[in-house]
Amino acid sequence: MPAQLRATVDGLVEIAGLSSRPPKFVVAISDHSRDAVTIRRAGRPTICLGAGLVAEAFGGTGQRRRERQPDIFRAVVLHGLAHVHNRDVLIGYGARALWLTFVIGVAVPAAAMHIWLSIGSDPTSG
Repeated sequence: MPAQLRATVDGLVEIAGLSSRPPKFVVAISDHSRDAVTIRRAGRPTICLGAGLVAEAFGGTGQRRRERQPDIFRAVVLHGLAHVHNRDVLIGYGARALWLTFVIGVAVPAAAMHIWLSIGSDPTSG
């Protein structure tokens, strides 16, 4: 991890009050989103930063200083650190599982039925 990124992340960990048990940080270099995901691996929280988020905050060689968005980086990382601080990472897993269950169990079948009915087929006819 570059020194400037490490220093920024360490400062945010200090602000979040997690210096005694800091989470691990990784950068997903193939993820060009401006997002982060907080996960728990091997008992230790990990915050996975999207490469787009890091690039937006610290910029590449061709990016002008005024185009950088360090405040967005700080907000996203502090949000992830809040999940670690509140120890609610597992709640996020549960919420995601409920959402996926809804999408697969309700939204997809409802959309299929809507499409089926809109093309004029009767789903009860054999």
